[in-house]
Amino acid sequence: MSSANAKFGPVAPRIKAERVQVSSGNIFADLNLPDAVELDACVRLAVALNHVIAASGLSDAAVAKMLGIDRPSVLALKRYELQSISQGELLGYLTALGCDVEIRIGKPKRRAARSGRLTVSIQ
Repeated sequence: MSSANAKFGPVAPRIKAERVQVSSGNIFADLNLPDAVELDACVRLAVALNHVIAASGLSDAAVAKMLGIDRPSVLALKRYELQSISQGELLGYLTALGCDVEIRIGKPKRRAARSGRLTVSIQ
């Protein structure tokens, strides 16, 4: 039997329905990785850093000089190779590129049933 119908054209193949799970907003937590909150924060800081670098129009060599690191380290940042980079270093890089970084600490909730949240927002 042909998969084409003379009157209506080709027949679309049937696609098996997949179950989809809605993300929590933190892919690392969704994958049950240890330190998921910290990993998510590092990636968000690196995204901000890469946006600033791209918008600056500076060469990798110029960025490396401003950050006090070598060019291969800048390239690693651009590829999100963050295994050996701390949140503190990323914050320092952002300030070295002229960004204002604000850390706000909210009051603890009374009888909190969960730990506090770590959020990185980019303006």
